[in-house]
Amino acid sequence: MQIKSVPFVAAAVAALSAAPAFAATLSNSTGYALTNNGNSLVVFNNLADLSDTTTLLLSGSGTIDALAWRPVTQQLYGYASKGDDAVFVIDTMTGVATNTNATIGSGVAIDNSAGVGFDFNNTLDAARAVSTREDNAVFVPGDTIGTLDPMGPDGRVFAVTDLAYSDSTGLMAPDIFANAYTNAVNGMLASTTLQYGLDSANNSLVTIANNAGTLETVGALVDSSTDQVLDISGIGGLEILSDFEGDNLALALLNFSNGSTAGLFEIDLSNGRSTRLGDANAPGVFPYIGFAASTAPAPVPVPASGLMLVAALGGLGALRRKMRKA
Repeated sequence: MQIKSVPFVAAAVAALSAAPAFAATLSNSTGYALTNNGNSLVVFNNLADLSDTTTLLLSGSGTIDALAWRPVTQQLYGYASKGDDAVFVIDTMTGVATNTNATIGSGVAIDNSAGVGFDFNNTLDAARAVSTREDNAVFVPGDTIGTLDPMGPDGRVFAVTDLAYSDSTGLMAPDIFANAYTNAVNGMLASTTLQYGLDSANNSLVTIANNAGTLETVGALVDSSTDQVLDISGIGGLEILSDFEGDNLALALLNFSNGSTAGLFEIDLSNGRSTRLGDANAPGVFPYIGFAASTAPAPVPVPASGLMLVAALGGLGALRRKMRKA
């Protein structure tokens, strides 16, 4: 088949005119990561400024091993393999974690020493947990709006086929510590998604064939500034931001095998090439465990003094209305 060339300027104009007005950007997005061995939540209030963070002590959950943003409800979930594979909803303003009391199916026992990835598939409104021990499990929320029959919706976690490479593209056995789905559009289901993962054994970006567990290598995680393959540890996370279907900004929060500074990277989903966006560590919170993000703005807690002011202004307004009626 012959492919006709298109002048660059004409192609650029056509692309700009066809694209929606807004796309996912760092400055409009919020990130979440675990620290303190999974007992604290760090909120990146603005992913364009990684120094703008809030740290919350998690309560009600014990140790959390991975995070996932649920697009349709715009909530943060946590997976606790050290807590009998429990799943929690985390309040991003207070750090309070509420157990979903999901039913744990037979065969679900993600090794509590494994690195865990966790993300929602936005075509089904259900989440997948994967691990460095080749575990592959699905979480179906009890209130899912997706269509999963006969698998749900019934609020449970169940195991499916273990992760494995389909061929020799993985030189070593996989260590999949992070996963993320495309088209994670807030407030709505997507028509299609594709799942990606990060393999710390092969320092690569892979695709994951959902319940089949089949892994295919996309490419090595090559640092765009040095052209060297990143030597990553099995701790961190992957997230894909989407303001609309087809708009997919892949971000990875990575820790390195040599213990150096953690970094936030943009990952090219076509080849694994990685562009460092900034350092992402602060004293007392390194390393980061897991990573979730959304294009929803960070919640801003109202301090007690602010609430008192609001109440006082409301009372003053009521008094003025009474005086006018008198």
